[in-house]
Amino acid sequence: MEALAGWAHRAHGRARRRHMPCSKTAGKGCDRWTLALRGRRVPRWLPLTPALIGAATLAPYGVVGTVHAALGTVGVVTISRGDFPTPGDALLVTWFGLGAFAAYGIALSAVAWSYLRRTQPVCANTRAEVRS
Repeated sequence: MEALAGWAHRAHGRARRRHMPCSKTAGKGCDRWTLALRGRRVPRWLPLTPALIGAATLAPYGVVGTVHAALGTVGVVTISRGDFPTPGDALLVTWFGLGAFAAYGIALSAVAWSYLRRTQPVCANTRAEVRS
């Protein structure tokens, strides 16, 4: 049994070392399977454009919808029944659906902001040492 545990530990270590470089370089260059683009740098705007557009549309839609669902829960606004058997069922679907839009939009905003900050060009003046 000990030999099996040692084998599993060594195999896990090899797998972790093999995948580590991929996570450090993700989004900086095109992979080998993209034949025409292989080895070229990914332009900064290419992943940022759809991420920022998606975040700018999903987050407000989800947050406003979640606030509307909260107001419907406390009875300030009425939620129409639609195709559901009861208004409570429609409200439940509204909570789950719009909550998912809000969570995904906020997460996409955080990821886009992180990528924007990580790939921001460094100004030459900030690298110079200030002598006193």
